[in-house]
Amino acid sequence: MSVRDLRWKAAYLVAAAGVYLVDQVTKSWAVRELRDGDERSIIDGILYLGYSENSGIAFGQFQNGGAFGRWFFRCSPVRPPSASWCI
Repeated sequence: MSVRDLRWKAAYLVAAAGVYLVDQVTKSWAVRELRDGDERSIIDGILYLGYSENSGIAFGQFQNGGAFGRWFFRCSPVRPPSASWCI
């Protein structure tokens, strides 16, 4: 592997870490500032930021000890190979 390849891989790793960090910081900010129903106007009349939580089966059923979601997916005969770790 050449030095040039290593530099590209390092640059991608740094960029990915930067995107992840920005994502986590903005999520933390949204939870702190917008959770109580507040809205922030970014562009008046066009773009607003608000806070909501997804309580669907993909996320909500695994929270707070959601036994249905855990057992449904554990016993489901159709699942991708990457999900076999949950057995």
